[in-house]
Amino acid sequence: MEDWIGKRISPVPDGDQAELNSKLNALVKCFDLNWLQAIGQNPIQILWQRKDCFATSELLLLGEAIEKLLPVDHDWVARRVRRIKTRQPSERIGDVFELVGLGMLSDSNQKVYPARENQPGFDGLITTKNCANWYFSMKNYGISRSEEGFRTWCQKTTDKFVAFLEAWKLNGLHLCIQANEFPSPTKWQELLSKFDETLAKQLVSALREEITDGYWTLRVLEVPFSNDLASGRTSYQTTVLAPFHANEKVNLLSQIADGAANFEKHAASFTETDSFKCLFLCLSATASPLSCQEWCRQYFLENSTSTIDVIAGYQISICNTGPENEPSIFHLMFSEPRPGLFSSLTDLENMPNLNVLIGRVASSEREITFANSQKKILDHYVFQRGDIYCRPKIGLDGSLVGEMRYVADGVQVHCFFGDRNSNLTSSGNLLPSHQVLLFT
Repeated sequence: MEDWIGKRISPVPDGDQAELNSKLNALVKCFDLNWLQAIGQNPIQILWQRKDCFATSELLLLGEAIEKLLPVDHDWVARRVRRIKTRQPSERIGDVFELVGLGMLSDSNQKVYPARENQPGFDGLITTKNCANWYFSMKNYGISRSEEGFRTWCQKTTDKFVAFLEAWKLNGLHLCIQANEFPSPTKWQELLSKFDETLAKQLVSALREEITDGYWTLRVLEVPFSNDLASGRTSYQTTVLAPFHANEKVNLLSQIADGAANFEKHAASFTETDSFKCLFLCLSATASPLSCQEWCRQYFLENSTSTIDVIAGYQISICNTGPENEPSIFHLMFSEPRPGLFSSLTDLENMPNLNVLIGRVASSEREITFANSQKKILDHYVFQRGDIYCRPKIGLDGSLVGEMRYVADGVQVHCFFGDRNSNLTSSGNLLPSHQVLLFT
């Protein structure tokens, strides 16, 4: 067997290399090595081109799902792979979630059976150790248009901030922006139209206190490693926060209603007495699981006759954690049962559960603060970008030693060996952002 893991950065260097290789080998056999190596826009191809540990982690999750489900239904896996390779993003994300999601639900205590092709009503059947049958309908909630628009405007703002720093010959500044409600295009245009003037006012303040117009709040801080910055490149960081668009709740409830209607339409498919119907939603990395679970609870209170028994939410994200603030993959899942469905906690514990190969299972969503304050921020989109160029240090043996790392999502520390006339930058083999590509 080819040593695929040896050609990449492994997320588990001390793990069973043969086991990891078997999962990547399953991926190669199904997707075809020539296709994986081709330069394309498919997320699986992009992940294969990258060699960092997080790209490897995502590929291992996909490979493990293939390895688990191929013996159960080879044709079903082959169809999903074919569709993942050829379909448009809006359709592809559903196929990826069906494959990876059902793979994570499969283990020795719960057997997974993918639905037959064109099977109405559900995508997979999970039989638990107590012989209960769980019919799963899989939905990838994904990134909304509102969030896509927010990120586009944030990138424009970042570009304008970098241009401002270069024009004023400034270095090492971190711009923090927070909106008090979801900004419309008009609000973004207003912000950018007086951007330079607002920043100039901020910089003349020795304390660099917050500036607010009642809608936008701005503050300029120093970037991390500000004492070690190279002078030949412009180091910067931007952090932008805005409350979720009201449509996020509407969109989620619409997904739930569609799932309920689908279960209702095909009620004849669920004839067993000991069976349950679960709507399994894949949430975007920036969604608030706490809010989504509350919206699910509201749905049940307002739809007491719903055919759904349980709504489950799953979120995979990359977050910085630990004393070294290192990025790690987190899996978070919540289950919201229909009121009165379970008579005891034991019944709830008999629900199918996730079995993840790579990453940590989180019990609560991440906490966000703004501009080094201690105030926690909930239900917000977050955008971060930054490039921080540091000087190398002289090692004990006289060699130059540079640090390359990620300090936050989208914020990378580079080692800059050059000057204004040369560009000798080392960035390391790091992930380009904390975005999980599998479900995009």
